[in-house]
Amino acid sequence: MAHSHPLFAGLNDVDEATALRRCERRTFAAGDVVFRVGAPAEAVLLILDGELIIEVDDVEVGTASGGGVIGEMALFSAGVRTANVVARTASTALILTRIGYEELRDTMHPVAMNLERHALATQIQNLRRVSDRIADLAEGTVAEIRPPQTSFFQAIKALFGIGGGADLPEVQRDAALRASALFGDVPDPALAPIANRMVARAYSAGHFLCTEGQPGDEMYLIVQGQIEVVVAVEGSRVQRLATLREGAAFGLLALAQDRPRMASCIARTKVVVLVLDRKAYNTLAEGPYLDGSAFRRAMLRALSDQLTVANDQLASFEHLTGEFAELKPLLEAASAVA
Repeated sequence: MAHSHPLFAGLNDVDEATALRRCERRTFAAGDVVFRVGAPAEAVLLILDGELIIEVDDVEVGTASGGGVIGEMALFSAGVRTANVVARTASTALILTRIGYEELRDTMHPVAMNLERHALATQIQNLRRVSDRIADLAEGTVAEIRPPQTSFFQAIKALFGIGGGADLPEVQRDAALRASALFGDVPDPALAPIANRMVARAYSAGHFLCTEGQPGDEMYLIVQGQIEVVVAVEGSRVQRLATLREGAAFGLLALAQDRPRMASCIARTKVVVLVLDRKAYNTLAEGPYLDGSAFRRAMLRALSDQLTVANDQLASFEHLTGEFAELKPLLEAASAVA
């Protein structure tokens, strides 16, 4: 039955019927191709029973069975399938298209909210897995992230300045979010509650907003200025990874998973940022209303961008030969803004 899927748990009869009207129930025989690589990604698969395998280049890379979800990112961004999905056994599933999801989302239907929460948790896990895999390849084991040595901070001071607080200009938080690609399509009624949970701060060049190896309790969106993402290398050397500009978000992975920062984020110029703390993040990420849905979709965009960078770096690394040690700092911080 449809309600046996975890995403339907707790629904009343009306909500279940509403969701089912937007789903197509399909059965697959063993060997049937459910999704084919290169095909448009326009629907998610909610598995009711049976087992399916996920293949890339004819190599099995994963499986999913009753209660599982396959292809949820197709609901949030246009693209094509990057893997084949094949039924290993006779299987039954519900197929929900992007249009069906959007119709449910626009009425704040519980299934749409559950799908967003599931997708956000899955993308966070995927990014962490890729980042840890890169660290594993660089070290031979999962690398321990340690705070930088004193010489690292001295080098940063020489590069960027002493840092510290700065005069805060007037910040229109709604407008700052609207200017970001992450929140550009969020309707005004959803944007204001998100903006109201964020705090504006200003820092001078050289200030550490995130420090490698330290706990991550906040995430940031850049309103003005530039942020340099760096990691500590042997001695006082500093490895630059990326320069982030207005509209970029950073600090999400450490905040969402309560893990140490994988890189340091330092004000390259005077910066103005909007800051979201852990309590506000959790409220929005779990929220059942329009602002929670909009926030989850914005975070999915941010994570998708970071995962693309991390996967590209992982693919390059796995084809390298020779001495890996010199690449370790860069590769450990594959997500650049984690």
